[in-house]
Amino acid sequence: MQELLIGDPAPAIRLAEFVKGAPLPNLELGKVYVLEFWATWCGPCQANVPHLSDLQDKYPRATFIGVAVMEPDIEAVRIFVAEMGDQIRYRIAIEEPLAGRSGREGGSMTKHWLEASYQRGIPAAFIVNPAGLIAWIGHPIELDDPLAAVINGNWDLGGKAQAHREMLVETHVRQKFHLQQEIKKARAADKDANIAAVIDKAIAANPIFEKEFGAQKLDALIKDPGS
Repeated sequence: MQELLIGDPAPAIRLAEFVKGAPLPNLELGKVYVLEFWATWCGPCQANVPHLSDLQDKYPRATFIGVAVMEPDIEAVRIFVAEMGDQIRYRIAIEEPLAGRSGREGGSMTKHWLEASYQRGIPAAFIVNPAGLIAWIGHPIELDDPLAAVINGNWDLGGKAQAHREMLVETHVRQKFHLQQEIKKARAADKDANIAAVIDKAIAANPIFEKEFGAQKLDALIKDPGS
Protein backbone atom coordinates (compact mmCIF):
# COMPACT_ATOMS: atom_id res chain seq x y z
CA MET A 1 0.00 0.00 0.00
CA GLN A 2 1.33 3.42 -0.96
CA GLU A 3 1.26 5.85 1.96
CA LEU A 4 -0.65 9.12 1.82
CA LEU A 5 0.88 11.72 4.12
CA ILE A 6 0.79 15.49 4.50
CA GLY A 7 2.78 16.99 1.65
CA ASP A 8 2.03 14.13 -0.77
CA PRO A 9 0.11 14.58 -4.04
CA ALA A 10 -3.59 13.94 -3.59
CA PRO A 11 -4.75 10.66 -5.16
CA ALA A 12 -7.44 10.63 -7.82
CA ILE A 13 -11.01 10.84 -6.61
CA ARG A 14 -12.76 7.59 -7.43
CA LEU A 15 -16.46 8.24 -6.99
CA ALA A 16 -19.41 6.16 -8.20
CA GLU A 17 -21.89 9.04 -8.18
CA PHE A 18 -22.65 12.48 -6.80
CA VAL A 19 -25.81 12.47 -4.72
CA LYS A 20 -25.77 16.23 -4.15
CA GLY A 21 -24.10 19.01 -6.13
CA ALA A 22 -22.51 19.12 -9.55
CA PRO A 23 -20.25 16.12 -10.29
CA LEU A 24 -16.49 16.63 -10.32
CA PRO A 25 -14.37 14.34 -12.52
CA ASN A 26 -11.15 15.27 -10.75
CA LEU A 27 -9.44 17.70 -8.39
CA GLU A 28 -8.20 20.71 -10.35
CA LEU A 29 -4.95 22.52 -9.65
CA GLY A 30 -5.37 26.06 -8.37
CA LYS A 31 -8.29 25.20 -6.13
CA VAL A 32 -8.68 24.21 -2.48
CA TYR A 33 -10.65 21.07 -1.66
CA VAL A 34 -11.94 19.58 1.56
CA LEU A 35 -12.81 15.89 1.42
CA GLU A 36 -14.72 14.63 4.44
CA PHE A 37 -15.21 10.88 4.80
CA TRP A 38 -18.42 9.79 6.48
CA ALA A 39 -21.16 7.13 6.57
CA THR A 40 -24.87 7.12 7.38
CA TRP A 41 -24.30 4.61 10.22
CA CYS A 42 -21.76 6.94 11.88
CA GLY A 43 -23.41 9.22 14.45
CA PRO A 44 -20.44 11.58 14.85
CA CYS A 45 -20.34 11.94 11.06
CA GLN A 46 -23.95 13.09 10.96
CA ALA A 47 -23.23 15.54 13.78
CA ASN A 48 -20.59 17.24 11.61
CA VAL A 49 -23.02 18.25 8.86
CA PRO A 50 -23.89 21.72 10.26
CA HIS A 51 -20.22 22.55 10.85
CA LEU A 52 -19.20 21.52 7.34
CA SER A 53 -22.12 23.41 5.80
CA ASP A 54 -21.15 26.54 7.75
CA LEU A 55 -17.54 26.25 6.58
CA GLN A 56 -18.63 25.84 2.96
CA ASP A 57 -20.73 28.99 3.34
CA LYS A 58 -17.80 30.83 4.93
CA TYR A 59 -15.25 29.71 2.32
CA PRO A 60 -17.01 29.56 -1.05
CA ARG A 61 -13.57 29.44 -2.73
CA ALA A 62 -13.08 25.98 -1.26
CA THR A 63 -14.92 22.95 -2.62
CA PHE A 64 -16.26 20.58 0.02
CA ILE A 65 -17.04 16.96 -0.86
CA GLY A 66 -18.63 14.64 1.67
CA VAL A 67 -17.50 11.17 0.55
CA ALA A 68 -19.75 8.35 1.76
CA VAL A 69 -17.56 5.32 2.49
CA MET A 70 -17.96 1.80 3.89
CA GLU A 71 -21.68 1.86 3.17
CA PRO A 72 -23.44 -1.53 3.04
CA ASP A 73 -26.57 0.14 1.66
CA ILE A 74 -25.99 2.85 -0.95
CA GLU A 75 -29.68 3.74 -1.02
CA ALA A 76 -29.36 4.81 2.62
CA VAL A 77 -27.02 7.60 1.48
CA ARG A 78 -29.53 8.91 -1.03
CA ILE A 79 -32.32 8.81 1.55
CA PHE A 80 -30.23 10.54 4.21
CA VAL A 81 -29.17 13.34 1.86
CA ALA A 82 -32.75 13.84 0.64
CA GLU A 83 -34.05 14.04 4.21
CA MET A 84 -31.35 16.53 5.25
CA GLY A 85 -32.20 18.81 2.34
CA ASP A 86 -30.67 22.29 2.62
CA GLN A 87 -29.00 21.40 5.90
CA ILE A 88 -26.27 19.91 3.68
CA ARG A 89 -24.81 22.76 1.64
CA TYR A 90 -21.86 20.99 0.03
CA ARG A 91 -21.36 18.18 -2.45
CA ILE A 92 -22.02 14.58 -1.41
CA ALA A 93 -20.60 11.64 -3.34
CA ILE A 94 -20.42 7.87 -2.94
CA GLU A 95 -17.08 6.10 -3.28
CA GLU A 96 -16.42 3.74 -6.14
CA PRO A 97 -16.68 0.07 -5.09
CA LEU A 98 -13.61 -2.15 -5.13
CA ALA A 99 -13.59 -5.73 -6.37
CA GLY A 100 -13.21 -8.28 -3.63
CA ARG A 101 -14.39 -5.98 -0.85
CA SER A 102 -17.84 -5.68 0.67
CA GLY A 103 -19.53 -2.32 1.03
CA ARG A 104 -18.78 -2.17 4.75
CA GLU A 105 -15.09 -2.87 4.05
CA GLY A 106 -14.95 0.20 1.84
CA GLY A 107 -14.08 0.88 -1.76
CA SER A 108 -11.46 2.82 -3.67
CA MET A 109 -11.57 6.00 -1.58
CA THR A 110 -11.33 4.00 1.63
CA LYS A 111 -8.26 2.18 0.34
CA HIS A 112 -6.40 5.01 -1.38
CA TRP A 113 -7.23 7.81 1.07
CA LEU A 114 -8.23 6.52 4.51
CA GLU A 115 -6.18 3.36 4.78
CA ALA A 116 -3.22 4.88 2.93
CA SER A 117 -3.06 7.67 5.51
CA TYR A 118 -3.53 5.30 8.50
CA GLN A 119 -6.91 6.69 9.45
CA ARG A 120 -8.49 4.11 11.74
CA GLY A 121 -12.00 5.51 11.68
CA ILE A 122 -14.43 8.11 10.43
CA PRO A 123 -15.21 10.94 10.29
CA ALA A 124 -11.91 12.02 8.79
CA ALA A 125 -11.08 14.99 6.60
CA PHE A 126 -8.37 16.05 4.16
CA ILE A 127 -7.47 19.49 2.83
CA VAL A 128 -5.96 19.57 -0.66
CA ASN A 129 -4.11 22.79 -1.45
CA PRO A 130 -3.98 24.63 -4.81
CA ALA A 131 -0.82 22.71 -5.76
CA GLY A 132 -2.76 19.46 -5.47
CA LEU A 133 -0.95 18.38 -2.29
CA ILE A 134 -2.40 17.03 0.94
CA ALA A 135 -2.12 19.98 3.32
CA TRP A 136 -3.86 18.57 6.38
CA ILE A 137 -5.42 15.34 7.68
CA GLY A 138 -7.58 15.11 10.79
CA HIS A 139 -10.98 15.17 12.42
CA PRO A 140 -13.36 17.56 10.62
CA ILE A 141 -14.20 19.36 13.87
CA GLU A 142 -10.62 20.73 13.74
CA LEU A 143 -10.83 22.02 10.16
CA ASP A 144 -11.30 25.71 10.87
CA ASP A 145 -7.78 26.97 11.53
CA PRO A 146 -5.88 24.86 8.98
CA LEU A 147 -8.44 25.60 6.27
CA ALA A 148 -8.22 29.35 6.89
CA ALA A 149 -4.41 29.18 6.76
CA VAL A 150 -4.40 27.16 3.52
CA ILE A 151 -6.84 29.53 1.84
CA ASN A 152 -4.93 32.61 3.03
CA GLY A 153 -1.57 31.17 1.97
CA ASN A 154 -0.21 31.07 5.54
CA TRP A 155 0.04 27.30 5.93
CA ASP A 156 3.55 25.98 6.60
CA LEU A 157 3.23 22.83 4.51
CA GLY A 158 6.88 21.81 4.88
CA GLY A 159 6.79 22.11 8.65
CA LYS A 160 3.46 20.31 8.96
CA ALA A 161 4.66 17.50 6.70
CA GLN A 162 7.79 17.00 8.78
CA ALA A 163 5.83 17.05 12.04
CA HIS A 164 3.37 14.54 10.61
CA ARG A 165 6.12 12.10 9.68
CA GLU A 166 7.76 12.44 13.08
CA MET A 167 4.42 11.78 14.79
CA LEU A 168 3.94 8.56 12.79
CA VAL A 169 7.29 7.27 14.02
CA GLU A 170 6.94 8.38 17.64
CA THR A 171 3.45 6.97 18.11
CA HIS A 172 3.98 3.76 16.08
CA VAL A 173 0.98 4.60 13.93
CA ARG A 174 2.02 2.40 11.03
CA GLN A 175 2.51 -0.68 13.20
CA LYS A 176 -0.74 -0.11 15.09
CA PHE A 177 -2.69 0.33 11.88
CA HIS A 178 -1.37 -2.85 10.31
CA LEU A 179 -2.02 -4.77 13.53
CA GLN A 180 -5.60 -3.53 13.60
CA GLN A 181 -6.03 -4.64 9.98
CA GLU A 182 -4.83 -8.14 10.88
CA ILE A 183 -7.24 -8.23 13.81
CA LYS A 184 -10.09 -7.18 11.51
CA LYS A 185 -9.27 -10.03 9.12
CA ALA A 186 -9.26 -12.56 11.95
CA ARG A 187 -12.50 -11.18 13.33
CA ALA A 188 -14.14 -11.32 9.89
CA ALA A 189 -13.14 -14.98 9.70
CA ASP A 190 -14.63 -15.47 13.19
CA LYS A 191 -11.31 -16.78 14.49
CA ASP A 192 -10.87 -15.63 18.09
CA ALA A 193 -7.80 -17.85 18.49
CA ASN A 194 -6.21 -16.08 15.55
CA ILE A 195 -6.96 -12.67 17.05
CA ALA A 196 -5.14 -13.61 20.27
CA ALA A 197 -2.22 -15.03 18.29
CA VAL A 198 -1.91 -11.92 16.12
CA ILE A 199 -1.87 -9.65 19.17
CA ASP A 200 0.55 -11.91 21.02
CA LYS A 201 3.01 -11.73 18.13
CA ALA A 202 2.76 -7.94 17.97
CA ILE A 203 3.25 -7.52 21.73
CA ALA A 204 6.28 -9.82 21.62
CA ALA A 205 7.80 -7.61 18.94
CA ASN A 206 6.90 -4.37 20.71
CA PRO A 207 5.56 -4.42 24.31
CA ILE A 208 3.97 -0.97 23.93
CA PHE A 209 1.05 -2.65 22.15
CA GLU A 210 0.04 -4.39 25.39
CA LYS A 211 -1.70 -1.27 26.69
CA GLU A 212 -3.80 -0.64 23.59
CA PHE A 213 -4.49 -4.19 22.38
CA GLY A 214 -4.32 -6.23 25.59
CA ALA A 215 -8.05 -5.91 26.21
CA GLN A 216 -8.84 -7.22 22.72
CA LYS A 217 -6.56 -10.20 23.34
CA LEU A 218 -8.28 -10.93 26.66
CA ASP A 219 -11.69 -10.71 25.01
CA ALA A 220 -10.60 -13.18 22.33
CA LEU A 221 -9.25 -15.59 24.96
CA ILE A 222 -12.50 -15.44 26.92
CA LYS A 223 -14.49 -16.24 23.78
CA ASP A 224 -12.11 -19.08 22.86
CA PRO A 225 -10.61 -20.52 26.08
CA GLY A 226 -8.76 -23.18 24.13
CA SER A 227 -6.64 -20.66 22.22
